[in-house]
Amino acid sequence: MEILPVGIFRNDLRGNCIYVNERYCRITGLTPESANGISWQKIIHPEDWEKVFQAWENLVNYHQPCELECRFLHPNGDIVWGFNYL
Repeated sequence: MEILPVGIFRNDLRGNCIYVNERYCRITGLTPESANGISWQKIIHPEDWEKVFQAWENLVNYHQPCELECRFLHPNGDIVWGFNYL
């Protein structure tokens, strides 16, 4: 997963990030250490939080995978669009 040209992150069922690859770190501005736990939730654009949370709940509670676009707030102030497969 380290050589893929896409950002990859894995969460446990509680929403805690347990893995990120280097590309994910470059896209989001997080380090592997700062991405651990729920830090990934803090970088979701406030206007996209509801749809991301709903998609996460559907995945965990009803096993409904989805694809969605959302924005991340990069630490440098940039807004970064991401296409996510949950």
